[in-house]
Amino acid sequence: MKIELKESRIILTQMGLHDSVDMVRHLKTGAVQKNTLSIPFPYTEMDALSQIEKYENSDHELAIRLKCSNTFIGRIGACQASSLLSHTAIIGYWLGEEFWGKGLMTEAALAFSMYCFGSLGYERLEATCQEENVASARVLQKCGFLQEGTIRGRYKINGVLRNAKLYGLIKT
Repeated sequence: MKIELKESRIILTQMGLHDSVDMVRHLKTGAVQKNTLSIPFPYTEMDALSQIEKYENSDHELAIRLKCSNTFIGRIGACQASSLLSHTAIIGYWLGEEFWGKGLMTEAALAFSMYCFGSLGYERLEATCQEENVASARVLQKCGFLQEGTIRGRYKINGVLRNAKLYGLIKT
């Protein structure tokens, strides 16, 4: 099934092998990895191709593209929290550094949240971000997510336990 969610400045679609060059370009500096947990650094073409092959037909992991040029600028996705929480998805996202601070991630996260509630059938969405990641917290707040707490020692980064803010959004 082909997915294409069009917003005013971005489009969310499935990833394709042609996205690997842009993916590497956005992830080669390490700036994005400072705020994420699962993206390796340094990031290689093989990393990109592996991710694309894993998710290219997924309806849960989508590319974020500029509407004006169809250029790949980031990724957003969701996974089911657990079998006991089948109504809940955990979302995560990243955006190339040159596109930070322009409201594009808010636009993408809002569209993706509505897609999760509508097409994917989830009733609750959760997201976490490192305490220091003010920009990601702001994206979630603008999309209607409420901070539900702080998870102490949630991440272990470079041997140091780091806290995370937990955000939740309920389908209304």
